[in-house]
Amino acid sequence: MKHNLYLRLLRWTYGVEGVIDEYKLAKLNQIGNNAFLFLVVYTSLAEIGVLFGALAWPLRTVLVSFLVVNALVLLGVGVAMGHAVQRLHFDQIDIDRTDYPGQLRRLRWRALGLGLYTGVLYLVFSVLLWWFRGDTVVAMLMDWKSYVYMVIVGLFTGLGRYAYLKKRVQQR
Repeated sequence: MKHNLYLRLLRWTYGVEGVIDEYKLAKLNQIGNNAFLFLVVYTSLAEIGVLFGALAWPLRTVLVSFLVVNALVLLGVGVAMGHAVQRLHFDQIDIDRTDYPGQLRRLRWRALGLGLYTGVLYLVFSVLLWWFRGDTVVAMLMDWKSYVYMVIVGLFTGLGRYAYLKKRVQQR
């Protein structure tokens, strides 16, 4: 059970399609270990930087800088991990020609799920932003611009994910 959950998490995290054999498992563990070691070193250096930065600059500036740099580093690590998986061709989707329409339908549903998830997440962040600003609940619900942005962000993410998944399909 634990091994099955571990493989599912690996498949979801790295975007690996198909069976994960021992070779793929070893390579994915190597990619994950390298990312972990980089993040441990980065975290140590970032903590030292925050401690010394708090002595020289206002705390709000240090906090915002720390959050922005953390987001950029995590984005960079995610892109590097994705590039490593793509370089090893673990993200290719192999299908038969007869199953091509069904596979595209599944890819559309996966992309739609990601678009909905991103749109709802954007809406939740908008609600939290309004709450921190101190606006009323009615003002939050009546602001139509946030709903339009939510739909645009969801569509952009979903269509981008669908194009990416469709590019990964290899017909046999």
